[in-house]
Amino acid sequence: SNYAPAAGCWKVFADVRVGFSERRMLPPLAALLLVFAAGCTAPGLHARRTTAPVTPWSRSELFCETDVTSTAWKKFLDEVVLPRFPRGVTVIEGYRHRPGEAPGAAVRRPVRILVIEHPDDAVADRAVEEIRCACRLRFGGDLPLRTDTPAAAAGAARTFPVAFHRLGAIRDPRIPESSGLAWGWRNPGILWTHNDSGGRPRIFALHMDGSVAAVCRIAGAHAVDWEDIAAMPVPGGALLFIGDFGDNRRKRSSYHIYVVAEPELDSHSATTLCSDTLPLLADITFRYPDGPHDTEALAVDPRERCILLCTKAPGRCGIYRLPLDLSAKPDAPVLVAQPVASLRLPRVTGMDLSADGRRLILVTYGVAFLFGRNPGEDWSVVFSRTPQHFAMPPRRQGESICFDPAGMRAYLTSEILPAPLWEVFLPLP
Repeated sequence: SNYAPAAGCWKVFADVRVGFSERRMLPPLAALLLVFAAGCTAPGLHARRTTAPVTPWSRSELFCETDVTSTAWKKFLDEVVLPRFPRGVTVIEGYRHRPGEAPGAAVRRPVRILVIEHPDDAVADRAVEEIRCACRLRFGGDLPLRTDTPAAAAGAARTFPVAFHRLGAIRDPRIPESSGLAWGWRNPGILWTHNDSGGRPRIFALHMDGSVAAVCRIAGAHAVDWEDIAAMPVPGGALLFIGDFGDNRRKRSSYHIYVVAEPELDSHSATTLCSDTLPLLADITFRYPDGPHDTEALAVDPRERCILLCTKAPGRCGIYRLPLDLSAKPDAPVLVAQPVASLRLPRVTGMDLSADGRRLILVTYGVAFLFGRNPGEDWSVVFSRTPQHFAMPPRRQGESICFDPAGMRAYLTSEILPAPLWEVFLPLP
């Protein structure tokens, strides 16, 4: 079924502690309703509706996989959580259900989900991160998965149900951090990805099950902090745009977008290594007019002949545009990105524009925002409207997204190994 992938799902007990003031045993139906009210990310159909008071707030969820005693957990809440959020938080206790190594086997691990509703500002965001890090230091294991969703925000997005399906997983050790994703226009059934910072200047072609179909080096490019990749079909082929614009410390003076032609792969070979390094067609160098920004999202609009960029910051992101200059060389003047809009969205990590130019999607670690666009409409008008808003599949450090050719499905990966490859069925326009 497309609505319930077998790769794993969140199961939640009826044992729920709210605000830490009392413990209640709820019937299964009530517990299920509470899960959806708290915003627990789960595979399958997911819908959540928001209201729109004046004060912007966010809901952060931390998925803590730990089997510590109730005494140790209460001490953690009293010493770490409540001093930062004295109004209280919500805790959902349950377990995470995963397939085991042997066929038919299953692994269940205890999990506590911290649901924290807080003002949408940098102070609260830092406090959530401090709790996240403290949980790992105190109890060990992986850093808790974090998702952020606008909660009770002015002009909040309309929420729609979506279905998703796990296609496979990236297991190749050469791709420890799949940071961007683009559709292979010259190669049906292929997705292009790349690593995050610290990798080599190369891109990977993926089959729909996550296995590697090809590895291609890019001549003349440097991999400082690659964050996203976009594809643009052109007569007789397609172009790939690779964004080297990550800047966590906001210290870079300029950034790069590398442009190459998508190679045509050998359809008869299961795995291909591009023997010829791809030549660099363009090196678009740019900066921001208001200083350095960390950027993780890129889209190309061939009709408007522009490149769209989305910066990443707690609680708010900036949309900028660059001219689509396919003749830019490394020694060309540095372009200045022009501001288009400022959006109250949390930590945007990926973006794509549908082939018809009618749909643009922004993705965060937990949710996605879908903007509709009328023909010829200015992007500032598009971003002034309230987008559709829906939850993404459960992903740890998920930063990538791309459309299919029809703009009705999206594909996602994660910056982990193995990285699940998800297919998301989007709502109708």
